[in-house]
Amino acid sequence: MNRPAKTLRLFLAMTAALLAFFTVRGEAQVLFVGEWGTDRVGTYNAATGAPINPGFITGLDAPQGMLLSGSSLYLSDFNRGTVAKYDALTGAVVDLNFITGLSAPSGLAVAGGSLYVAVPSSGRVGRYDLGTGAAISANFITGLSGPIDVVIQGNNLFVTSYGGTTVRKYDATTGAILNANFVTGLRQPHGITISGNDLFVTNEDPTRSVGRYNATTGALINGTFVTGLFSARDLVVADNFLYVSDFGRGWVGKYNASTGEAVTPTFLIGLNGPLPLVIGVPEPSIAVLLLGSVGLAALHRRRPARV
Repeated sequence: MNRPAKTLRLFLAMTAALLAFFTVRGEAQVLFVGEWGTDRVGTYNAATGAPINPGFITGLDAPQGMLLSGSSLYLSDFNRGTVAKYDALTGAVVDLNFITGLSAPSGLAVAGGSLYVAVPSSGRVGRYDLGTGAAISANFITGLSGPIDVVIQGNNLFVTSYGGTTVRKYDATTGAILNANFVTGLRQPHGITISGNDLFVTNEDPTRSVGRYNATTGALINGTFVTGLFSARDLVVADNFLYVSDFGRGWVGKYNASTGEAVTPTFLIGLNGPLPLVIGVPEPSIAVLLLGSVGLAALHRRRPARV
């Protein structure tokens, strides 16, 4: 194959990648869903539930926590004891061993240049460099009872402890405890997310519900904000919709984030152990944009002159 033809193929490939990206942006936000039973992450249209790529990332071993940051998707692999990094636009592996040596890592959160990882088996939350994966403080917070999920608002770090009954509040910079009993009266809390001044927490037993709390004071707003769940694990809010993964039933439900009213309780069905959820629009990597530009430039240089 001659050089101009190779250049054309490269340009077309880059163009296809860019078109796919902008098509996703134009339709809606992307809902990423991790499944324990199939050890994969699928992508779906967050507005309609239409599948984009159910096998977006495969070959995992119990995806437990997930985080979207810019053009990167971070995944905690519960059984492998790692946090892996992927391209959020293509699903390509960036670094399977971004963070290693963890014992059953779970929820992830980001603030500034730090990635926070909940490690329930060792009762701690670690803090790592978001760019390199290097440990800033592997024992940033210790002495917890099964910390399963984390979320950050401002300089506040909130932690749910599956082995306890509370949501605890910490300083995200120092790790100092601010309130050990920020939210109480829970039973096996799992997922946690914040939208505005609302803090949402899944309560495994006995209510099998999602509770709504004041994110500033921890005051109860509605302990059974969403009910009718079987085994709610993770949750995320976007465009005033609350999405909840029901691990036991194999579906993701969609609810009104202001009222708790069910919009579509079976928004995504036929899943195998859905657990971590992330929603957003992945940003294009600089490499993709640059390659597209290179392809255009190369074609321009080789375009025959008009006579």
